[in-house]
Order: sequence, then C-alpha cells, then structure tokens
Amino acid sequence: MTVIVVIACHFKSENELCDTTTQRLAAALSLSRQIDPKFGPTFIVTGNVPYQKGGATLAKLMQNWLYEHGIERNNAIIEKGVGIFSEAQTITASKVGIFGKSTHLIVVSSGWYLWPGKAVWKKSARDNGLEISFHPVYSTGGWRTRLTYAAYGAIVNISLVLGLSSLVEKRLSKMQEKRLEGFTWNGCA
Repeated sequence: MTVIVVIACHFKSENELCDTTTQRLAAALSLSRQIDPKFGPTFIVTGNVPYQKGGATLAKLMQNWLYEHGIERNNAIIEKGVGIFSEAQTITASKVGIFGKSTHLIVVSSGWYLWPGKAVWKKSARDNGLEISFHPVYSTGGWRTRLTYAAYGAIVNISLVLGLSSLVEKRLSKMQEKRLEGFTWNGCA
C-alpha cells in the first residue's frame, strides 16, 4: 500500500490555503497518478490546526482541495500532530496499525521543510518498520520561512547527531502546540 503524506504549510487567509500548500497538493496529486491503483494511493494531510480557534483547519481545507480535484471521499485522511515530530510519530505509528508494515509512505513537502523533516520522518518510519521516500517541491515559501527552517534544521539535525533529539522534540512540540489556538503565520512570506 502506498500512502502519500502531504505536509501542510500555512493559511493565506482564514479559509484559504497558502500557495506553498497548494503547490504541495498539486505535486502529490500528480505523483498519485503515477502509482498503480492496486497499490493505493491513500492521501494523508497534516496541519490539523485552525487559523482562529474554532475555524476550519489547514488539514480540512487540504482534504477539501483533494476532493475538489477528484480524490474519493474515503481516500484523504486527516491526521493529528502539530509539527514535524508529532506528525511523523503519529502518522508512522497509525499507518502500521491500519495498513501493516508493507506500507510505503511518500512524504510530499518543500525542500526547505525536508532539511529538518527528512531525518525525523526517516527515524519514525524506521522505528515502525515502514518504507519511506520523499518528494520535494521546490520554489516554494518566502525568505522568512526559508531562514526559519534553516535554523530549525540545524537544531534538529545537530540534536539527532548528539543524541539530544528527545529533548529538542519535547521543546519544539510544546511550542508548536500553541498552533491549536490559532495559526496565522504565512509560510509564503
């Protein structure tokens, strides 16, 4: 079974996805057409956070985008998690339970996200016995996002090398939980 995980970026406005998220969705949809239907794919969308508390989440808007572009209603799943660590752990663990260890995850995201994200996703997939690959989407995000993820990537990758990833994971995940109250930062800036 092939599962395409599309990583959310941000909102453009309260009920509108940013351009980066839309480009990731389009890349995932294009990728899905290259996969033999008997092996999937199922889509998983991340970003289960609202623009404002009580509003539509990024994940719900992404799921609707996929439906509007021909994906069947039961083929786009919303997963929990609020950042790289929690999303990777939740998704890799739940997919083993649903589809089994023969699951192949393909993570679709921007190249700048994958610098910190790739190592985290690989570790989570390895811990759960899953095959994983990555499909980078280039020319997305603005300078502010690229700089933020360069710093984030340095912290995450150094923590993995030094064996401090659990400490960094707890700290960053705690910070990212605030997104559940509202997430208005635009990653395309």
